[in-house]
Amino acid sequence: MQPPSRGEEEREPADAHDARLQLPTGAVRMNVPTPRGPIAATAVGVDAADEWFCFVPGYLSSKEDFYAVMSLLAEQGQGAVAFDLRGQRESSAAQAAQDCSLEAMAADACALAEQVQSRWSLGPGHLVGHSLGGLIAQKAASQCAWASVTLLCSGPAALPAHRAGVFPLIRRFLPLVERDALWERKLGLERAAGAPEVAPAVAEFERARWRGYDSVALDEGARILLETGPLDPPSPSPPVLVVWGENDDGWPIEQQRALATLWNGRTIELPGLGHQPQLEDASALVNVLVGG
Repeated sequence: MQPPSRGEEEREPADAHDARLQLPTGAVRMNVPTPRGPIAATAVGVDAADEWFCFVPGYLSSKEDFYAVMSLLAEQGQGAVAFDLRGQRESSAAQAAQDCSLEAMAADACALAEQVQSRWSLGPGHLVGHSLGGLIAQKAASQCAWASVTLLCSGPAALPAHRAGVFPLIRRFLPLVERDALWERKLGLERAAGAPEVAPAVAEFERARWRGYDSVALDEGARILLETGPLDPPSPSPPVLVVWGENDDGWPIEQQRALATLWNGRTIELPGLGHQPQLEDASALVNVLVGG
């Protein structure tokens, strides 16, 4: 995930970030076994749905960032599942860098999909990958069946150097400085760019999430975002939708348009939003997912 662009968050609903602090109503916790250790997931509304969405979070993110979106989907009769990437939040830590490769994390998404389909007797889900999660989703599209794939604020390969944000900083200093010191450095850069303060409870959630992030996963996630080459779509590929915010400061918009062309997909731009539509305006994103 590109470092949060708090400037765009001033237009978010009041509870967009607060929704991450507690489980959605009726949520089911899941632990999905994989050869690399269990993956933690949350399911909402899946038992009463015919269709479902699988959310893949980005770097420095977690399943909780989709709780507001998942709750709104459940209100519309749509199931939703989100999971923590290897080394994030409640998923098991990585034993080696290859546990956090795009291929391995795509396999984790497919393992989750298999469990959801088996447990609730459902068909293939609609895969939604945000930022780094979009790169993972592109790999997952070739590893198992999906009803559709939405690539949210993602790109066809690594971020261009001028959009790399704090990722080189993380890779360089992660082994050298205390985790809290690196976090303060990251926050300082964001504040210098005009980022507003967040509520204390939300700030503590984000800091605790950072503290608990596995070091191998932190380093490998940054490496993927800085070094990944072009990814090829499978043949045939599922229906693809590429979505970005008008003010997205991750991959340049022209690269996201090129991604849609590569996958023969459709595009939607969300007016006034940035790199994190799931937090900036959950309703707008739900309207795209359901109507798209």
